[in-house]
Amino acid sequence: MTKPVIQPGNSPETKGFSADLSAPEAAKMLRDTSDQTGVYAASLEELKIINGLSSASDSVAFIESVATTGDASEFELGKAIVDFYVDAAENAKAINVALNSLRYSDRGQLNLRTVAVARRYEDSARFMRSGEMMDYNFFMDYNDPEINQSYLALLRRRPAGELLDDLELIAEDEQKRAAFWSLQITGFDNGNTLQRGLIDSPSEELQAYLLDTFGAKNG
Repeated sequence: MTKPVIQPGNSPETKGFSADLSAPEAAKMLRDTSDQTGVYAASLEELKIINGLSSASDSVAFIESVATTGDASEFELGKAIVDFYVDAAENAKAINVALNSLRYSDRGQLNLRTVAVARRYEDSARFMRSGEMMDYNFFMDYNDPEINQSYLALLRRRPAGELLDDLELIAEDEQKRAAFWSLQITGFDNGNTLQRGLIDSPSEELQAYLLDTFGAKNG
Protein backbone atom coordinates (compact mmCIF):
# COMPACT_ATOMS: atom_id res chain seq x y z
CA MET A 1 0.00 0.00 0.00
CA THR A 2 1.73 3.18 -1.14
CA LYS A 3 0.52 6.75 -1.03
CA PRO A 4 -0.45 7.88 -4.55
CA VAL A 5 1.83 10.41 -6.22
CA ILE A 6 -0.47 13.18 -7.43
CA GLN A 7 0.73 16.35 -9.10
CA PRO A 8 -0.93 19.45 -7.57
CA GLY A 9 -3.57 21.02 -9.76
CA ASN A 10 -5.55 24.22 -9.68
CA SER A 11 -8.02 24.47 -6.83
CA PRO A 12 -11.54 23.39 -7.82
CA GLU A 13 -14.18 26.04 -8.13
CA THR A 14 -15.50 26.73 -4.66
CA LYS A 15 -18.96 25.34 -4.10
CA GLY A 16 -21.44 26.06 -1.32
CA PHE A 17 -20.83 23.95 1.76
CA SER A 18 -24.10 22.07 1.25
CA ALA A 19 -23.63 21.59 -2.51
CA ASP A 20 -23.30 18.07 -3.88
CA LEU A 21 -19.99 17.06 -5.43
CA SER A 22 -19.57 14.65 -8.31
CA ALA A 23 -17.06 11.85 -7.82
CA PRO A 24 -14.42 13.57 -10.03
CA GLU A 25 -14.93 16.86 -8.14
CA ALA A 26 -14.58 15.12 -4.78
CA ALA A 27 -11.45 13.26 -5.94
CA LYS A 28 -9.87 16.51 -7.12
CA MET A 29 -10.76 18.25 -3.87
CA LEU A 30 -9.27 15.33 -1.93
CA ARG A 31 -6.06 15.56 -3.96
CA ASP A 32 -5.81 19.32 -3.58
CA THR A 33 -6.55 19.43 0.15
CA SER A 34 -4.16 16.58 0.91
CA ASP A 35 -1.44 18.34 -1.11
CA GLN A 36 -2.04 21.54 0.85
CA THR A 37 -2.44 20.09 4.34
CA GLY A 38 -1.05 16.56 4.34
CA VAL A 39 -4.43 15.43 5.71
CA TYR A 40 -6.65 12.75 4.14
CA ALA A 41 -10.32 13.45 4.83
CA ALA A 42 -12.29 10.47 6.12
CA SER A 43 -15.73 11.68 4.97
CA LEU A 44 -17.34 14.06 2.53
CA GLU A 45 -18.22 16.42 5.40
CA GLU A 46 -14.62 16.45 6.59
CA LEU A 47 -13.38 17.05 3.05
CA LYS A 48 -15.68 20.06 2.60
CA ILE A 49 -14.63 21.54 5.95
CA ILE A 50 -10.91 21.15 5.16
CA ASN A 51 -11.52 22.77 1.78
CA GLY A 52 -13.45 25.63 3.40
CA LEU A 53 -10.73 26.20 6.01
CA SER A 54 -8.15 26.58 3.22
CA SER A 55 -9.72 29.92 2.23
CA ALA A 56 -10.63 31.15 5.74
CA SER A 57 -8.41 33.10 8.14
CA ASP A 58 -9.14 30.66 10.98
CA SER A 59 -11.65 28.07 12.15
CA VAL A 60 -13.86 30.59 13.95
CA ALA A 61 -14.13 32.75 10.82
CA PHE A 62 -14.99 29.62 8.83
CA ILE A 63 -17.78 28.37 11.07
CA GLU A 64 -19.23 31.88 11.34
CA SER A 65 -19.23 32.39 7.57
CA VAL A 66 -20.91 29.05 6.87
CA ALA A 67 -23.48 29.72 9.59
CA THR A 68 -24.52 32.93 7.82
CA THR A 69 -25.48 30.89 4.73
CA GLY A 70 -27.75 28.63 6.77
CA ASP A 71 -25.94 25.49 5.55
CA ALA A 72 -24.94 24.53 9.11
CA SER A 73 -24.79 26.15 12.54
CA GLU A 74 -21.58 27.18 14.29
CA PHE A 75 -22.18 24.43 16.85
CA GLU A 76 -22.70 21.73 14.21
CA LEU A 77 -19.46 22.66 12.43
CA GLY A 78 -17.49 23.07 15.64
CA LYS A 79 -18.74 19.73 16.95
CA ALA A 80 -17.73 18.10 13.65
CA ILE A 81 -14.20 19.52 13.96
CA VAL A 82 -13.88 18.20 17.52
CA ASP A 83 -15.22 14.81 16.45
CA PHE A 84 -12.69 14.63 13.57
CA TYR A 85 -9.89 15.22 16.08
CA VAL A 86 -11.20 12.55 18.46
CA ASP A 87 -11.66 10.05 15.60
CA ALA A 88 -8.14 10.60 14.24
CA ALA A 89 -6.55 10.38 17.69
CA GLU A 90 -8.42 7.16 18.47
CA ASN A 91 -7.46 5.72 15.06
CA ALA A 92 -3.78 6.47 15.63
CA LYS A 93 -3.97 4.92 19.09
CA ALA A 94 -5.63 1.74 17.80
CA ILE A 95 -3.13 1.35 14.97
CA ASN A 96 -0.19 1.78 17.33
CA VAL A 97 -1.63 -0.94 19.57
CA ALA A 98 -1.83 -3.22 16.52
CA LEU A 99 1.72 -2.29 15.48
CA ASN A 100 3.09 -3.15 18.91
CA SER A 101 1.36 -6.52 18.73
CA LEU A 102 2.74 -7.21 15.24
CA ARG A 103 6.26 -6.20 16.24
CA TYR A 104 6.08 -8.70 19.07
CA SER A 105 4.85 -11.49 16.84
CA ASP A 106 4.30 -12.00 13.10
CA ARG A 107 0.90 -13.36 14.08
CA GLY A 108 0.05 -10.32 16.19
CA GLN A 109 -3.51 -9.13 16.66
CA LEU A 110 -5.15 -6.58 14.35
CA ASN A 111 -8.05 -4.79 16.05
CA LEU A 112 -11.08 -4.08 13.88
CA ARG A 113 -10.64 -0.30 14.14
CA THR A 114 -7.23 -0.67 12.51
CA VAL A 115 -8.74 -2.87 9.80
CA ALA A 116 -11.46 -0.28 9.10
CA VAL A 117 -8.94 2.57 8.84
CA ALA A 118 -6.69 0.51 6.55
CA ARG A 119 -9.67 -0.19 4.27
CA ARG A 120 -10.58 3.50 4.11
CA TYR A 121 -7.00 4.54 3.45
CA GLU A 122 -6.61 2.08 0.58
CA ASP A 123 -9.95 3.10 -0.93
CA SER A 124 -9.02 6.79 -0.64
CA ALA A 125 -5.74 6.18 -2.50
CA ARG A 126 -7.61 4.41 -5.30
CA PHE A 127 -10.33 7.06 -5.43
CA MET A 128 -7.77 9.87 -5.66
CA ARG A 129 -6.24 8.18 -8.69
CA SER A 130 -9.47 7.21 -10.47
CA GLY A 131 -12.07 9.80 -9.52
CA GLU A 132 -14.68 7.18 -10.41
CA MET A 133 -17.96 6.63 -8.60
CA MET A 134 -17.19 2.93 -8.13
CA ASP A 135 -14.27 3.99 -5.91
CA TYR A 136 -16.22 6.75 -4.13
CA ASN A 137 -15.35 5.75 -0.58
CA PHE A 138 -17.09 8.57 1.30
CA PHE A 139 -20.44 6.77 1.47
CA MET A 140 -19.13 3.36 2.50
CA ASP A 141 -19.59 1.83 5.93
CA TYR A 142 -16.10 1.08 7.20
CA ASN A 143 -17.48 -0.42 10.39
CA ASP A 144 -19.25 -3.28 8.61
CA PRO A 145 -18.00 -6.31 10.59
CA GLU A 146 -18.50 -8.81 7.77
CA ILE A 147 -16.51 -6.78 5.23
CA ASN A 148 -13.83 -6.03 7.82
CA GLN A 149 -13.40 -9.71 8.59
CA SER A 150 -12.87 -10.41 4.88
CA TYR A 151 -10.39 -7.53 4.60
CA LEU A 152 -8.58 -8.78 7.71
CA ALA A 153 -7.94 -12.06 5.91
CA LEU A 154 -6.42 -10.12 3.01
CA LEU A 155 -4.19 -8.10 5.33
CA ARG A 156 -2.92 -11.28 6.97
CA ARG A 157 -1.75 -12.61 3.60
CA ARG A 158 0.71 -9.74 3.26
CA PRO A 159 4.35 -10.27 4.30
CA ALA A 160 4.82 -9.10 7.91
CA GLY A 161 7.34 -6.41 6.96
CA GLU A 162 5.08 -4.97 4.27
CA LEU A 163 2.10 -4.91 6.62
CA LEU A 164 4.15 -3.14 9.30
CA ASP A 165 5.29 -0.51 6.79
CA ASP A 166 1.73 0.04 5.60
CA LEU A 167 0.31 0.46 9.09
CA GLU A 168 3.15 2.72 10.21
CA LEU A 169 2.37 5.02 7.26
CA ILE A 170 -1.34 5.04 8.10
CA ALA A 171 -0.64 5.71 11.79
CA GLU A 172 1.55 8.67 10.80
CA ASP A 173 -1.20 10.03 8.56
CA GLU A 174 -3.81 9.74 11.30
CA GLN A 175 -1.47 11.50 13.75
CA LYS A 176 -1.10 14.33 11.21
CA ARG A 177 -4.88 14.42 10.84
CA ALA A 178 -5.30 14.65 14.63
CA ALA A 179 -2.67 17.42 14.82
CA PHE A 180 -4.42 19.39 12.06
CA TRP A 181 -7.76 19.31 13.86
CA SER A 182 -6.15 20.03 17.23
CA LEU A 183 -4.83 23.29 15.79
CA GLN A 184 -8.31 24.21 14.55
CA ILE A 185 -9.55 23.72 18.12
CA THR A 186 -6.77 25.43 20.06
CA GLY A 187 -5.63 28.10 17.61
CA PHE A 188 -2.12 28.49 16.25
CA ASP A 189 0.55 30.93 15.11
CA ASN A 190 0.87 31.11 11.32
CA GLY A 191 4.19 32.97 11.57
CA ASN A 192 2.68 36.43 11.70
CA THR A 193 -0.49 36.39 13.76
CA LEU A 194 -2.09 34.12 16.31
CA GLN A 195 -5.12 32.58 14.62
CA ARG A 196 -8.28 31.83 16.58
CA GLY A 197 -9.33 28.29 17.40
CA LEU A 198 -12.70 26.95 18.48
CA ILE A 199 -11.79 27.81 22.06
CA ASP A 200 -12.20 31.45 20.99
CA SER A 201 -15.71 30.99 19.57
CA PRO A 202 -18.43 33.05 21.29
CA SER A 203 -20.88 30.14 20.90
CA GLU A 204 -21.89 29.06 24.41
CA GLU A 205 -23.22 25.76 23.05
CA LEU A 206 -19.87 25.00 21.42
CA GLN A 207 -17.94 26.01 24.54
CA ALA A 208 -20.11 23.62 26.56
CA TYR A 209 -19.28 20.82 24.10
CA LEU A 210 -15.56 21.56 24.38
CA LEU A 211 -15.87 21.49 28.16
CA ASP A 212 -17.74 18.19 28.06
CA THR A 213 -15.25 16.62 25.61
CA PHE A 214 -11.94 17.83 27.01
CA GLY A 215 -12.80 18.57 30.63
CA ALA A 216 -11.77 22.21 30.55
CA LYS A 217 -13.03 25.16 28.53
CA ASN A 218 -9.64 25.82 27.00
CA GLY A 219 -8.52 22.16 26.98
